[in-house]
Amino acid sequence: MLLMILVFVLFIISRRIQESGNQYLDQAQKAGLVDLFAPLRSRYPVLILALVVIFFANLYLRVVPEGVALSVYFFFLTFAMLYMAYMSYKVLVNNEYPKPYINKFIQSTALRIAALLVLIGALTSST
Repeated sequence: MLLMILVFVLFIISRRIQESGNQYLDQAQKAGLVDLFAPLRSRYPVLILALVVIFFANLYLRVVPEGVALSVYFFFLTFAMLYMAYMSYKVLVNNEYPKPYINKFIQSTALRIAALLVLIGALTSST
């Protein structure tokens, strides 16, 4: 239970850091963020949905043991988050967003990934 609270707190802190980074952007840059990340945001849910479908199909069909399936699922989920973070970083750098904003983005992303790793640890230690 304590680990789940830690995950929640890490996500809240991550959100606050991201919001504090917005002070370094002008209105045009803030509005441009939606257009910049639209292509990335359309791919990410498809990837996550595919992972969930494969995971639950495996639970039903029992092709791979549950523990192995869970480990592989979390590995791919973590990899997807790292890949999306890297692609987002590249988009921000290529579009010449302010360095302080990019630094806040990196800090926020690192906290989200840390929260995911804590969540993985909490879920796998209880099984």
